[in-house]
This record gives sequence, structure tokens and C-alpha cells, in this order.
Amino acid sequence: MSGKQPKIDPTETDVIFSRIGDFGKWQGWISFWLSLFEIPVDQSMKECDAWDYDNTQFPGTTIQEWQLICDRAYLADFIAATYMVGFLIGVFVFGHLSDIVGRKRTIILGSIINIVFGIASAFSPNVGALMALRFFVAMSGAGIFTTGFVLIMEFTGGKWRTITGLLLEFPFTFGFMSLPLLAWLVPRWSEMILAMHIPTICYLIILFFLPESPRWLLNKHRIEEAENILERITKFNKIELTGQKLVPESEPHPFVSVFDLFRLPRVRLMTLNMWYNWFTNSFVYYGLSLSGGSLVSNVYLNIVLGGLVEIPAYILAIFLLLHKGRRLPLCLFEVVGGVCLLVIAVVPRQTFAFDWPIVVLAMVGKFCITASFGIIYIYSAELFPTVVRNIGVGSSSTCARVGGIVASFMKLLGRNTHQVVPVLLFGVSAVAAGTLALRFPETNNRKLPETLQEAEDFLEDKKHPLAISLEQSNIQSTVTLDTIVDK
Repeated sequence: MSGKQPKIDPTETDVIFSRIGDFGKWQGWISFWLSLFEIPVDQSMKECDAWDYDNTQFPGTTIQEWQLICDRAYLADFIAATYMVGFLIGVFVFGHLSDIVGRKRTIILGSIINIVFGIASAFSPNVGALMALRFFVAMSGAGIFTTGFVLIMEFTGGKWRTITGLLLEFPFTFGFMSLPLLAWLVPRWSEMILAMHIPTICYLIILFFLPESPRWLLNKHRIEEAENILERITKFNKIELTGQKLVPESEPHPFVSVFDLFRLPRVRLMTLNMWYNWFTNSFVYYGLSLSGGSLVSNVYLNIVLGGLVEIPAYILAIFLLLHKGRRLPLCLFEVVGGVCLLVIAVVPRQTFAFDWPIVVLAMVGKFCITASFGIIYIYSAELFPTVVRNIGVGSSSTCARVGGIVASFMKLLGRNTHQVVPVLLFGVSAVAAGTLALRFPETNNRKLPETLQEAEDFLEDKKHPLAISLEQSNIQSTVTLDTIVDK
């Protein structure tokens, strides 16, 4: 293309995507490689209340090795809780680090920490050392996932952000489902940890070929590096360059903090509502995932089924996000899932073969909370205005980690009260969250707020001029992209 090359505002969503397209083969490969690290770490512990251990299912656990029974049983729950605390800290530490040193370096650093401390944890001499080492494993794991998620979102645009964002959960699901097989092949806890972490060394080597985010480079005024990466992507995706050049943002972003979320009344209520929804989704999701054999007698079956239901849950969530909006699906998934968990409390145990009514209800509950967890990721990024979007989503994620920490103690609560108490808490929390979700405005096909005042107006009046349909702009974006491809 000849002629004067226009300057483009880097805050516009089409700055990068007008050059590389919303999605192509290159983005697909990057998403695939980044998703490989989403392998969950086994946190299931064999529950024991006597000194005569049953080695039928688990011949070598931390419970047996360090005698975490009776008055020491709570330490097993602290191992899982410490892991969740690591996730909480990792979101903050690696989130800020990725903005300072870049996405690529942050992911590589997190991977090195994860591998070193993960392998070291297999040789823990006592439960205190294990908790300390697993803390760093979780912290680095959270940094890898969140930074990788941001990197992929910065490489994809349009509807592909929704699709790719939820497809990233599939490797975690497959990894979760593989834990019973791995536990059967490698029954000792220390050997199982080694089996999970040693193969990731190969993944670390691949990361050194990972490109940096052009958007981050642009914000750091490293224009030449960003241009080189975009040129590589356009060649790989077979998209002809438009001749547009990138320019750095001339005006710095104003400083904002979490306190800005509470300046305006409607934004304040929306923030608290969103925080509670994130807390509940994490609380119920990890509560069910960490239940192990507390719902049914066969731990392996419980874990496999719990992972299996996540696949159709994410597929359905993608379909609903693209075609039916956000608010109503989020509400229905949370309410239906909560009701199923409440019904579990009145179903008699050890009456039916394999406790199949409890299995079915628990799996429906897991299905619903998995779908709602996927939706809340996308929904929160759309509800918080641009100026506080990172802080809004980050603080919401913090509430989710708190929910995961609380969920770690639900087995302990069930042992000291009644086994249905945790399930009742899961159910009540989910129903309440689903009801409160109706207070959110629908964001599908609506222009999203940029400032706090626009967000306040957005929440006040659904017919505010800001709530114009995006269909025309979507059509224009499609035409622009088609023009680039045709050229």
C-alpha cells in the first residue's frame, strides 16, 4: 500500500488485529503450546481416622508417611489451603511482574520456579517443608496461567477471545482426569509429584521460542520489536500488510487503585456482587474438586466423572456466550447447580448402588459451576470499565482464591460436624450468587464502558446511549478484516 501511513491509537482494539487478524494458525499454535502447562497438582488426600491404614487404594500417601490422623488430621487440609494461598499471592506478584518485565520473561521465570520447587517438594522431609514448597509451586503456577491467559487474549480478537479463553480450560480438565490413572501407575505421593513435574522441563525449552506480546512492547515504546513480531505473524497467517505503522501511546494512563471501584454507588454494588460471585464459583468448584471420596466411596470414579463433566460444560458455556448473552446463563447455571447440591443433603447414603443419585446430583452441580466459572471470567472483563478493568478482574480473582482457601477446610468441617454440612454451604452459596447475578446488566452486543462515569450510567439505565448495539461495528470489523485478507 502506498501513500501516507496513518497513526493508530494503540488503545483501540483493532490496532493489533487489523495487522494480524482476530485469529489464525499462528494464534492457534501459541494457544496450544501455552495451554500445555495447565496440569493440576494432586491435592487429594486419603482420609483416615485410625492407625490401621487401608492400602487398597493408596499404598503410599502423605497421610500415612507423616501420620496426619486424629489430632493431626487438620494438617492435611492445611496442605491444600497453603496451595490456595500460593495461588492468591501468585496472581498479585506475577501480574505486576508481567507488566514490568513482559509476558514472556514472566512465564519463563514462573516455569523455572514451578519445576524447581515442584521437584524439590517430592523430597520433603516433613509436612511443613511440603507446605512451604507447594506454596511456591502454586504461586508460580498461578503466574504461568494468568500471564499466559493475558498473552493469548492480547493475540486474539473478536469472538475468538471468548472461544480461546474457555478452550484454555480443556487441558486443565484433561490433566485433572488423568490423575487417577497416574495415581494408579505411580501410587506413592513423592513419585507421583516427580512424574508430574519432570516432563515440564521439555515445555520450558519451548517457552524460549515464545514471542513477546506486541501490545506490551507497544506500551513500552519498543516499536521495532513489536513490528518484527507482527510481520512474522502476518506471514504465518498469510495476511497482507496494510501499511499501517504502530505508534506508542503519547499520554500515560492515570493512576488508579482498587479504591476507585468504590467511588460511585452503582459501580460499588456491582463490584461487591462480582466479588461474591467469584468467591462462590471458586468456593464451590474447588470444594467439589477437593472432596475426593467424600461424596462417593470410589475416589477414582469421583475424580474422573468430575473432570469429564467439565468438557461439555465449557462447550455449552461457549455457545451461550456467543448466542444467548451472559447474565441469564450465569444465573441459571449457579441456581440449578446450587439446588442440585442442596438436594444431596437429603439423599440417603450407601442405599443405592455406587450411591448413584448422589453421583448424578454432584456431577450436575459440578457441570453447572464449571460453566458459570467460565462465564464469570468473560463477564467481569466486560462489566468493569477500561480504566479499572485490570484492577477489577484482578481483585475479583483474589476473592476467588479466598474461596479456594475456604473450600480447603470443608472436609475438616464435615468431619467435625456432619458430612452434608459442606454440601449445604456449597448449595446455598451458589443459589445466592445466581440470584444476585440478575442484578448485573447484560453486556452482549453492547458498547462497553470506558470510564467510571460511563460504567455508572451503564448500570443505571439499560437504554443509556452507551448501550448501543455492536452489530454494526462488528460488521465493519469483519469487512476490514476481509479486505485485509483479500488483499
